[in-house]
Amino acid sequence: MDPSRVLRDRPMSVVSKRPFADLYRESTAKHRGTFGGFASWSFNRHTWQKGELLIESTGEVLGNSRILLTSVHGCKITLIEGEMTVKVNNEIWFRFFEWLKFVDFISALISWSNATMPGILSKWKSCEGLRNDIQMSCPVELLVDDKCWSKVDCLLANGLLKIGDDNVDITALYVSEILPVDYSVFGKQWVIYVGELRELREQHKVPSTNEGYLYMKFDNEELFEKWLHILREYARQEYIGNEENRLSLYQVMNLEIIEATLKVQGSLYCEIVMWDKVWFKTCLVDTNNSIFWKEMFQMRLPICRNHSVKILIKRHTDGACSDHENDEDYEEEDVDEIIGTCYTHLHGAEDQYFHKLTIKNLQNQNIGELVVNITVNETIVLPSEKYTNFETMLKNSSMEELITFLEPQVETKNVELISSILVDVYYNMGEISEYFEVLLNYELNESTQSSLQQKSYKYNTIFRGNSLLSKSLERYTLDIGQTYLSELFSDIIRKIELENKDCDCYFKNESREVNYQHLLEYLELFWLRISSTTNDIPEPLKNEWKKLRNKVELSVDLKDDTIVYNALCSFIFLRFLCPAILNPKLYGISSSHSNSRVSKTLVTISKVLMTFANCSTFQEHKDPSLLSLNDDFINVHKEEIFVYYDKTAEC
Repeated sequence: MDPSRVLRDRPMSVVSKRPFADLYRESTAKHRGTFGGFASWSFNRHTWQKGELLIESTGEVLGNSRILLTSVHGCKITLIEGEMTVKVNNEIWFRFFEWLKFVDFISALISWSNATMPGILSKWKSCEGLRNDIQMSCPVELLVDDKCWSKVDCLLANGLLKIGDDNVDITALYVSEILPVDYSVFGKQWVIYVGELRELREQHKVPSTNEGYLYMKFDNEELFEKWLHILREYARQEYIGNEENRLSLYQVMNLEIIEATLKVQGSLYCEIVMWDKVWFKTCLVDTNNSIFWKEMFQMRLPICRNHSVKILIKRHTDGACSDHENDEDYEEEDVDEIIGTCYTHLHGAEDQYFHKLTIKNLQNQNIGELVVNITVNETIVLPSEKYTNFETMLKNSSMEELITFLEPQVETKNVELISSILVDVYYNMGEISEYFEVLLNYELNESTQSSLQQKSYKYNTIFRGNSLLSKSLERYTLDIGQTYLSELFSDIIRKIELENKDCDCYFKNESREVNYQHLLEYLELFWLRISSTTNDIPEPLKNEWKKLRNKVELSVDLKDDTIVYNALCSFIFLRFLCPAILNPKLYGISSSHSNSRVSKTLVTISKVLMTFANCSTFQEHKDPSLLSLNDDFINVHKEEIFVYYDKTAEC
């Protein structure tokens, strides 16, 4: 629909008595694409907000000082017939109460609609994917258009996915339209979404075929990873730049749902919705005015002008399918009640962290606040030959000089990123052991000099900070030891989740003695499993821990072996075993988030094991409720921890 034609046909305003053409020319010349005035807006046409609306000179649209649209460059304008309402980019509606303000807003939008988006997003392009005749087949569980799960045989041949009598042309889809789905959505692991995302296609001005979508559930992680890779290879590849110098944009969103202040009773959970699809659900939490989740969701984002995130707060109804933590095969229509809705944009998330989002009910009334933590990490991936040059440069450089130069320059917030890059590079170059040795020498030299200068011994806290060494070895340990962690803890954590026993040992708890015995039972299970599986620890990890021990023993001129054991504890327990116990879902040990009781139990177990591994005991002024564990657990196994360190990092 042509906005100019529609507005020309409108009768002259009673107020202005002037035709639209005159008003449009005057407004365009005067405001030059900017706007300011009172209006209302909505993301769904059901709930509206009122306030001061602005279009900045950068093309950013603000409502009550909050970002509504990151940019209206090349925007799509749709006028609602018979109303002073306009829809922009098929994602937000604006409604006006004054004809002249409506004309000013339309003239500003028309000015921006012919402008291209600045930056790399306007350079988005696509090309054909893999065209080799690869054939793959396997049985999968299939969910088509959210109807019901069914077991079928799938065949992928030359980019065509054959499901019974139906065919899905994967070559017509984009890489961004083939996405992994979090376990929490369906209560199922290893699920892939395959289908068009209309909002993304509209932003890139790509026609839609109006085909449906489907979810594919695989039997194991190996099949899941293999099919995800091949499906994306067949899909249309997305890049920025030109054909000769293709760049890839790698964006990862980390969205943490922290807590909500909400005067509602019942068991609540959140759903994260993007592009009209649910990608994550939090666990159920019983309300008490303040609801605490603190759950992290991570997702790779497609190249897009802006990403709008809708967060639904729902109340669980008995018998509804949102009880996604229990029966994997349970299927029923979602009848959970929507309590409230929040909206946010990811624009500027690189610089902002905690956000307080207003929760609105279906009547558009403010009913509370949701606290979230959003970050978006963006990496531009260069053509492969650029990395070949980088690798050659590193091979011809002195590793010692590189670390000596780099370590003091790296900011704390970038340590993890740079460490991951260096681990990947040196691992692929086959020089990972040399890399760790150089880092060890550097950090031990720095610690020794610092202790001598200050005439104090800081060795007890060695490797506890975030340095290139600690983060590099942590990343390497997790990569190599992921399978070991899963096999080590999965059975025990599953047992704790199923039994759901109370392990709260606080003195005022009436069942403290019973709870204490539960905790002691679980601690014995964990320690027995940890201490009896030293032969299963991957050899590359043992080798690095052995080198670490030898270096510390040579650098520290003390007879106290505790310092050596504390150094080992910094990597084996602090950065490897205990984090996996604290958050089993994050480490791939558990497929779902633990409830609040189980989470508290795992926190306590991790705390006890960390104290034990650190050759310490509980103190009355700090942990009086755990003081009994000094005699009942720590002292009982005191000598065993030294034997464990000797086995994992042989002398």
